[in-house]
Amino acid sequence: MLTPFNSVTIQPEQHHVLEKAAEEGYYRTPRETTLDELATELECPRSTVSYRLRRAEAALVDEYLTNNS
Repeated sequence: MLTPFNSVTIQPEQHHVLEKAAEEGYYRTPRETTLDELATELECPRSTVSYRLRRAEAALVDEYLTNNS
């Protein structure tokens, strides 16, 4: 049984970067944008974009695995 991600809590900054990444095609195959392009668009360092995406993705993965194992 699949569980919705309603209970996942991520920081607003992480949500913003995750949302922008999805909108810009970061998760499409092939990717339609890069971390560098996202960083430029968001006007923050590439390392910050990468960190925020990884933290948000980790929260989503943890939630998925916890509720679907």
